[in-house]
Amino acid sequence: MNQYAHILLGPLSLLFFAQTAVAGSCDDPINLTGDISYAIVRDGVEQLHFIAPQSAERPNCPSLDAACKLTSFVVPGDQVLITGFLGNSLACTHYISPDGKMTSGVLDATALSNTNAFELLDTPNIVGEWRRDNTASIEIQRYDGLFLVIRGEAALASPSTRTGTIEGPAFIGGVGDVAGYSTRHYAGDKLPTAAFEANDDACNVRFRSTGYYLLVDDNDRCGGQGVSFTGVYVKAKTPGK
Repeated sequence: MNQYAHILLGPLSLLFFAQTAVAGSCDDPINLTGDISYAIVRDGVEQLHFIAPQSAERPNCPSLDAACKLTSFVVPGDQVLITGFLGNSLACTHYISPDGKMTSGVLDATALSNTNAFELLDTPNIVGEWRRDNTASIEIQRYDGLFLVIRGEAALASPSTRTGTIEGPAFIGGVGDVAGYSTRHYAGDKLPTAAFEANDDACNVRFRSTGYYLLVDDNDRCGGQGVSFTGVYVKAKTPGK
């Protein structure tokens, strides 16, 4: 697991970072077909607040200056997806709460433990209902050494009646950290869009997991026009918990 090294700075350097905005912005969306990394908020951080972007009211942001601190925050153990960096000290991140609310923005990179390693899929944690939003859900009913048994439904937002359904085995590939569902045999070892011939009508869906997030991407052939399972899913909340 790759981790960010804590940067030890003298008082003058700390003052410089606290008062100077880091160039750039965090406008990149989550790209599930590219390199994905995620991070866990380190222990010992009571609340890790998101950092404001630069604006007329906050010209010295984003930076580690206290004036840039927003009210939204994550806590130790929370997982965030990383889409880029601003300098060496700030990370562009996305956090999705258990109820599906996404918070995107800048976090102090030195408070995060970064990794590119995905979780093995042949574990009890993968079983359950995963939701992207109110238009897509995937239930992983059980797991086996060779495949996951899945059922998923996706739709366009109301009032559209276009839908898509996937159901059956998703074969585990790679080193056990990726799986692929298809109307053909597919183990997620290639991008869903590159799995077969370009004119093939097979529905291909790839699954990866960070433990907290289920990352799903497909080839846009798994339902009516515009319907897709692509997105970041979190476990559906259990009633009463």
